[in-house]
Amino acid sequence: MATFNSEKMAEVRKAKQLTIRQMGALIGKSHVTVLKYENRTLEPNLGVIEKIAQALELTLQDLVVEERKMTMNERYQLTLKKEVLKEIASGISGAIVRYTIKNSIAESTNPFVILSEQIATIQNNEILMAKDMSELSQLEGQLTGLKNYFEALVNAQGKVA
Repeated sequence: MATFNSEKMAEVRKAKQLTIRQMGALIGKSHVTVLKYENRTLEPNLGVIEKIAQALELTLQDLVVEERKMTMNERYQLTLKKEVLKEIASGISGAIVRYTIKNSIAESTNPFVILSEQIATIQNNEILMAKDMSELSQLEGQLTGLKNYFEALVNAQGKVA
């Protein structure tokens, strides 16, 4: 299945120093519509993609990418990795909750509370929405960074987790 390459559109538009409004004028669409194309909340039809290609001096092939279907094994590996990352996030989140309860931390501006909310967002939204292993690898890196940040905060406060 072919899909519109919104990243390429945004990249070339910016390289040509065109604003979203200017791009909209070139293709006969509103700046809001152009923004939706770039944010992948709206998929342009083939006629619009041709206008975008012409405006940005690209070929149609530059703006259309062919998505290959995942094999059953790849889908299984992706699902397995998601479950592992959810468990990692849960472990970090549990450690933070235990720490905040033990040290009577409740205010919403406290770094521990904010950190807990960031991990919950990754656990409940981003991991579930990830479409491939590279996205999951990025999330794994974020979780590792957040875990390290938690440990650094604990050490800086001189309290035991």
